[in-house]
Amino acid sequence: MKQVTLSVFAIAVAFLSSCTKDEAVNRQSPQVNPQPTQAVQIVSNWMSMDFYYGGRDNPDGLEAIHYFSPTTYNEQEHTRLAFVRTNDSRRALPAYMVVDGKPLRISFNLTFGTFIVMMDGDQYTSTIGSTPLSDCQFRYIVVANSVIANSNIDWTDYSQVATQLGIVD
Repeated sequence: MKQVTLSVFAIAVAFLSSCTKDEAVNRQSPQVNPQPTQAVQIVSNWMSMDFYYGGRDNPDGLEAIHYFSPTTYNEQEHTRLAFVRTNDSRRALPAYMVVDGKPLRISFNLTFGTFIVMMDGDQYTSTIGSTPLSDCQFRYIVVANSVIANSNIDWTDYSQVATQLGIVD
């Protein structure tokens, strides 16, 4: 038993003496070179959407959901934009539109696999009919923050955004 203990002790001393103080100081943790995020640009087609009342994300108003193949982008490094196109204009969301003579607030939520457009208004006491909304089409865009920071345009103006990103309608 004594011989086994001495053998283990001798191996431990030999191992510890092989390490030097200089090696410990000069050892550095490996440097991780993060890959720069590419300027992800996602542009959907203009789409008509079917609205229904009382959805999960907007229980007191209208909601429409468009599902698409999941897309990966870094939410911290990219900006999500959405626009509504009517017969006479294109507006960034969120926005207010007049429907049946009353203001209607339009907002959106863009996730990795869904584009949700929500509409509601304080002056509506009943279900908002979707017929006046049939001429509306919607588009979402995902662009890197670096593109936005390095350009001097109004990102709520669709014509400037389309020109900047080379989008053709």
